[in-house]
Amino acid sequence: MRILAPLAASALALSMGACTASPNTAIATGRLDCPVTSGDLTRVSDAPDGKSCVYKEKDGAEVTLKLVNLQGGLDATLNGLEAELMKAAATPQAAATTAPDQPPAPPAPPAPGAT
Repeated sequence: MRILAPLAASALALSMGACTASPNTAIATGRLDCPVTSGDLTRVSDAPDGKSCVYKEKDGAEVTLKLVNLQGGLDATLNGLEAELMKAAATPQAAATTAPDQPPAPPAPPAPGAT
């Protein structure tokens, strides 16, 4: 029983230490830590205020990380984010659309020697 008490106290101290925010987390600093690469993603931009960063995959897929404050509670914050995503999804991307006064680009000519 004497051995269990120090073990329990040590486990309690370790678990309490795990509950405190590390000084390098976004919660403590108010900024995202955006590494240049993360797996297959490569950072293409990061905001000077540290609140967002954008990553791209080789196939062109894009991921935006954004640090948001809870405003009006969790549900209100998530509803605001959902509305923002729905608006972005409904907005046509300039690169993906052709201006109405410009015809589509002609197809590329075949490579020399190709039949």
